Amino acid sequence: MDWGLTRSHESLISGSIEQTDVIIRALREQAFKDIEMPEEYEEAIREFEANKDRLTKLMGENWQQAAKELAELKITQLTRQSIQETIYDMALYYDKNGKRLLSNVYTWSNSRSTDGYLVYLGHFDAKGVLGSRWTPVSRYGNLGVLLSRSVAKLVYPIDELCVCLIQPPIILPISCKRLS
Repeated sequence: MDWGLTRSHESLISGSIEQTDVIIRALREQAFKDIEMPEEYEEAIREFEANKDRLTKLMGENWQQAAKELAELKITQLTRQSIQETIYDMALYYDKNGKRLLSNVYTWSNSRSTDGYLVYLGHFDAKGVLGSRWTPVSRYGNLGVLLSRSVAKLVYPIDELCVCLIQPPIILPISCKRLS
C-alpha cells in the first residue's frame, strides 16, 4: 500500500470538494482495498458525505467559512498533510533518493493561512519549495492530492505477518514479523 500524489487528471483539475472525493475513492479502492477500513476513517467519510452538499453551497456564499469547515473535517485532518509533514517528506526523499517530490505540482495541506485561505505547497526546485494560499473553490491544473497517514502507527494482522504502517509516508509500507 503506497499513499502518494494522485496524478489523475480528475485530481489535478478539481477543487477541494472534488479532491476530497478523490481521496475517499483512493482510500476505498487502494489504501484499504483488501483490509477493513479503520472506524475513524469510516466516520470521517460519513461526516464529509453528510456535509458535502452544504459545504458546496457554502463555498459560493461564504468561502472563508467553507475553508474553515473543510480544513476542520476529520477526513482532511486524517488524509492531508500539514505543511511541516510535506516539507519533511520532500526533504527526506530528496536526501535519500536525490529526486524532488512535487517538482512541478502542488498539494493542498490540512492548514489555513492566518487570513483564512487554504494553504498549498509544492514546486520543489533548486530554489526551494513554493507555498501559497487559495480559496476552496480554486482550481489549478497543477494542484493535486497528496495523501498522508495521520497516526504514528497502524498494525493490520495478516496470518503470521503484520503490516506496520509508520510515519512518514514515503518510507512505507514496512512489513514485519508479528510478535507473539
